[in-house]
Amino acid sequence: MINNFPSLNHLPIPYDNKASHSNMNSFVSDNNKESEVNDINSLFSSAATTIFRPPDEPEVFAKVPGRALLLNSIKKFDVTIAEIHRRINPPERLNGSLLGGILRRAKNKDGGKKLREELDKVNIRLESGRRKSVTISAFTSFAEEEIIHVVKDFDNACKAHYPARQIARELIFRKFSILNNFEKIRQNLTSSLETISLLVQILKEDASPLGRENHPIKTLNNEVQKALSNFSLITHGFGTKTIVISLEAIIRTLQLALDDLGPFTKIRDCSIF
Repeated sequence: MINNFPSLNHLPIPYDNKASHSNMNSFVSDNNKESEVNDINSLFSSAATTIFRPPDEPEVFAKVPGRALLLNSIKKFDVTIAEIHRRINPPERLNGSLLGGILRRAKNKDGGKKLREELDKVNIRLESGRRKSVTISAFTSFAEEEIIHVVKDFDNACKAHYPARQIARELIFRKFSILNNFEKIRQNLTSSLETISLLVQILKEDASPLGRENHPIKTLNNEVQKALSNFSLITHGFGTKTIVISLEAIIRTLQLALDDLGPFTKIRDCSIF
């Protein structure tokens, strides 16, 4: 049977989902090139609202053991001076007790005094008796470098073990039971893929503070970036980056589904139908 499906050349990304994804263009970048987290470390201010801009200081203030590692692990993560500034300013605004817990300092009178003295040496003033700004969560206990480590592990797990092929076939099966028309299914999946791809592009332009690398290029408008920066500061970069990784897994699934849809005769004779 002749395949009368319209050409997909006008779409922003190709749909021949090979293992390496080497032909994906810049609209949705190659997932194999996304194994390194984009470490950026600055905020910008809008005209209406001033956002605290932490010093451009990647110097390590302390090394702390990981929260999510096994007890016999000896790996430690760096906490930079810039991260300390981010943690004691909005939205977290941690007090000395919570900051001491993150830095693994003794919880006693001398421990708090000693921590403030160490902070004074790097020109950080942490007054005693201050109150935190947000509700404590699991993210509060993580250092930024450990979050980056967790994000990388999640990215690798998605690439290696997420069953994109199986989900794609189940998706086609369920779509066919509703629409009973391969052309409509193709159009529906294509529209979804274009929308999700654009969303990924927007999220990848996030210039929120994280890690040691600095000087991000601002491309988003102030309102969007300010909201993303707040989200990033609450989750220490975990939120936006894991959403991007998850959406890229969905993109791979949609690509495989579209690949399986053509040619039409292949799908028509497929055993799942």
